[in-house]
Amino acid sequence: MNLEITILNHRLQHNLS
Repeated sequence: MNLEITILNHRLQHNLS
């Protein structure tokens, strides 16, 4: 997993919340 993907994933999870 790349850092970019991790950040994007975190952003997505926060947005879905």
